[in-house]
Amino acid sequence: MNMQKRRFGRPWLTIIVTAAILTIAWLANSAIAQEAPPGAVEQAPSEATLDAVVAKRITYQGVLHEGGVPVTGNRNMTFNFFTNNACSGVAVYVTTVPNVPVTEGLFDVAPEINPNIFFGGGIWLEVEVAGAPLGCEPVYPAPYAFSLRPGAHIVGESTGSTFGTAVVNIESTAASWLNYHALFVRTATGHAVHAESDGIGVYGYSSTTHAIRGEANTGTAGYFTSNDGHGIYASTNSNKHYNFAGYFDANGGYGIYTHSELNQGIRAFAG
Repeated sequence: MNMQKRRFGRPWLTIIVTAAILTIAWLANSAIAQEAPPGAVEQAPSEATLDAVVAKRITYQGVLHEGGVPVTGNRNMTFNFFTNNACSGVAVYVTTVPNVPVTEGLFDVAPEINPNIFFGGGIWLEVEVAGAPLGCEPVYPAPYAFSLRPGAHIVGESTGSTFGTAVVNIESTAASWLNYHALFVRTATGHAVHAESDGIGVYGYSSTTHAIRGEANTGTAGYFTSNDGHGIYASTNSNKHYNFAGYFDANGGYGIYTHSELNQGIRAFAG
């Protein structure tokens, strides 16, 4: 076989992508499962099960020709991911799969990727075979991935699931609540979490520690207002005299500061 270098140039190397739908398996970390068929027994996935099924890879299939002839042999393939449709500048991620088997032009490869590059913005892929680029093409999501894009609107009936009766269930099995969070939200401006409901806007439950905890460096850890009800309502079912419906502690300020325009700043009743 003539192995002249020029045969790998763009005029001599073409690719016909016949099935370029990329399936991103790592989305299983936060994917919303489809409803189980009638009679199916739901089982909560264990940590070992998730480790077994989650793969940080995509699948890429195509037909490869060199000099107009279908390739049979092994080829090194490099996958360059860009954030622009010209695949120009510096790639946000690059990975190479060596010795990809090609049979009569057909190949199927699953390169490992960095999931952090898929944040909802457009991503384009340029594949190189033997150093020759094959063009720039967009990375398309699987249809269900649209439910995870920024601004996605998730709608569903609260009919029960593996973990709870919620439209979306997020679970963390970490032993330490101080170091791990089931949900972490950050924003530069506005509300990190905004909840609206005809019932309870935010409901927290804990069997061992704080149901809801707020911390602030310079602002207010918890700020509550009400148009027609209570700004804060606290109660306890404990019959122990040392438990409190509300407990306040301050190092240098007021433990409690109250102000009322039309009524008492503080009204207290004890049995």
